[in-house]
This record gives sequence, C-alpha cells and structure tokens, in this order.
Amino acid sequence: DKIMVGAYPANPPWEYKTDSGGFEGFEIDVANDVAKRIGADVEFQDLGFQALFAATASGRIDFAVSSISVTKERLQNQGFTQAYYDSDGTIVGKADSPIKSLDDLKGKTIGVIAGSTGEAYMKENAAKLGVAETKSYNAQQDLLLDVQNG
Repeated sequence: DKIMVGAYPANPPWEYKTDSGGFEGFEIDVANDVAKRIGADVEFQDLGFQALFAATASGRIDFAVSSISVTKERLQNQGFTQAYYDSDGTIVGKADSPIKSLDDLKGKTIGVIAGSTGEAYMKENAAKLGVAETKSYNAQQDLLLDVQNG
C-alpha cells in the first residue's frame, strides 16, 4: 500500500525540500511515521498551499501537511486530526522596518499566502486597519522576495 501526501515545502521547519529534492521537516516525519504504523509506503507531492485542499477533496492525495490551521470554512469540506500545535499570525518585514504592530500597517501594502488564514484575516480586517492593498501570493518565496525588495 502507498499513501499520497501533499506538502507545500516552503515552510521550514514544518516541511521543506533538501538540496537533493527530498522532503524533510517535522510534518514530513509525522507523515512517514503514520505510513510506517499502517505498513504503507509514502509518496510526497509538491503542491501549492491552495492546491492542497483541492487535492484532498478530489482524492489525488490521501492527506496534506503544511501547518494547516483548522477553520470553520475548511471544516465544511476537509477532515482534520486533533490539532498538535498552535499557529499564530506573524508580521514579517525587513529588519529595519518601522512596522512593529498591526497599527503600523495603515497605508501599507500587505502580502499574504493565498488560501491562508492570514489572507482570510486581511480580507476581513484590511479596511479597519487602513491597509492600502493586500496582495496574495501562491508561493512564500515570491512574497518574501517582494518584502526583501521593498
């Protein structure tokens, strides 16, 4: 037997790709342990974050790992295990950025990962926070590159 696991491997230490193209990280270890316990082999598929949900719903993969938060919306068509960690939102900027809190986001352009709880939060709160624009990214690397480039 083989289980197919989808991963968004731009999420260290949870999951990431090695220089040789292999998958590593805490959730990769969990998936490997699950496979071992049920006597199955595991195959990882490199998917974008949003693609993980469609892939589980369609049966393309058996389950997904990517530090996925449980939300009411996701519970409508996805199953979840018991949560094993608490995920908090974070503001990331350049080291010399004046942004230190949500109050400092007024008039700024904010980047979020498409399909993430961060994106949902910004859709709901951008106007209240005075955010000028919210840009959604399919890849964390692209978001961080834009942050680095200002």
